[in-house]
Amino acid sequence: MGGKATKIYTIFLPYYLSRKDEIINKLSSHQKNVEFVGFDKLSGITDATGKNTVYKNIKKLKNNLDGILVFGGYLDNKLTSFGLPVIIVRAVMGAGDWQKGILNFYKNEKVLTASLTNVDISKQISDSRFTGLISKINLIVALNKIKKTKLLLFQEPEVLGNYDIYGMDFHTPLPKDYNEVYSRNLRELNLDIKHISLIELLENMNEIEETNAEKITNMWISEAKEVKSETNKNEISKVAKIYLAMENLMKKYDAAGIIIRSLVPWSKKIIDVTPCLANTELNKQLKVGVCEGLVNNAITELFGIHFAGKPSFIGDVVGIDTINDTVIFAHCQSPINPHGNDRVHYVIRSHALQKENKMFPKDYPEIGKSVSAAVKVDLPINEVVTITKMSIYYKKIAISTGMTVPGWKLYKDFDDRLCRTKLVVKTNAKAFEEYYDTVTFGVHRNILFGDYREKIKEIATIIGYEVVDEGKH
Repeated sequence: MGGKATKIYTIFLPYYLSRKDEIINKLSSHQKNVEFVGFDKLSGITDATGKNTVYKNIKKLKNNLDGILVFGGYLDNKLTSFGLPVIIVRAVMGAGDWQKGILNFYKNEKVLTASLTNVDISKQISDSRFTGLISKINLIVALNKIKKTKLLLFQEPEVLGNYDIYGMDFHTPLPKDYNEVYSRNLRELNLDIKHISLIELLENMNEIEETNAEKITNMWISEAKEVKSETNKNEISKVAKIYLAMENLMKKYDAAGIIIRSLVPWSKKIIDVTPCLANTELNKQLKVGVCEGLVNNAITELFGIHFAGKPSFIGDVVGIDTINDTVIFAHCQSPINPHGNDRVHYVIRSHALQKENKMFPKDYPEIGKSVSAAVKVDLPINEVVTITKMSIYYKKIAISTGMTVPGWKLYKDFDDRLCRTKLVVKTNAKAFEEYYDTVTFGVHRNILFGDYREKIKEIATIIGYEVVDEGKH
């Protein structure tokens, strides 16, 4: 995982030269783990000799740089040729920077803008400018933390390498170049997905001491609001063992999270436990824990943990209701810390694939095969959420926003239909129905508590991804 200081190359044009030390000192006091380097001074935007020297310096340091920060205006297209995120700090009524429309000039490049000036009358406005610059620098810091991250993907051999598209999240044939392109795009993000056989996980589970599993089991039971009689302590203990085995293998392979192909091996009796509680525990520690082999969702969750400081609720889209103007998401795993450092109530139940489930027909092939433990989490209502997901293959990010509402006030038998944890979001359901893209993004989405629409757009910009607005605000 990325742990080194974030290194940002800084360039100053004349408007900011007299304030260089003041600005860098102030930034450094707020960015303890950022190293500002370079400090090149240009005589103006037409200083060709100076720019050539700057570019040679950046090229020399490129492998150790995480971003570029320019104070005072645009330069030229060579600035973005290094593939590094760029923040251009514009002056207000300063010489030079109005001569180009910066974002249009650098269209489809990894460029964000901010502004600093000493002509503001309002201190509040002046402070907000600085806060905005810090916020954008923090995105580069988050990307640096994500670099070199390794996630473990547990899958049975027959689907090894097909990630989350194999018949579960997507229902279209895989593109012929899928693995090649996906792997290349992962490398561009400096991410590593390491495949591990389920056999290794099972072997590790069998070595877990009963006393250690019991400690985790008792912790979960004591934290829960209730344990429903449809499951039992023995089933919870099985999940505790899979959690401890996951932790062991994360340490062994120096990984930051887990993705497990859960339902297929469970239905084929390769494994007799679903990992819902284990993933919830990983989320509680701000680690990635994702089921169904959902790599795209796992990477989206990794980004959310680093730029927002909170895990995602990952759910299938199980209903688009254009009459109530809601979209319904559901899964049998969920974080109990939707704001990062909080705790909400949860109930331990059996997994949804039970005869008691009111939405499944009695002859559904997986019904009643297990009473494996899962969670029903009381996620907050009356809060703004951001619905998002990355598509690594297509280099796109889906986004929409809405307000959580109480589903039990809208739908009968709400708790006993489909997956155990459900979240109903009031949004532009007609737009979502029209633009909901399962070919690119599959059927699952990440839900982050809070409004991160603009932040995700900025992240998409600095990693070179296209934003797909599924809510069409």
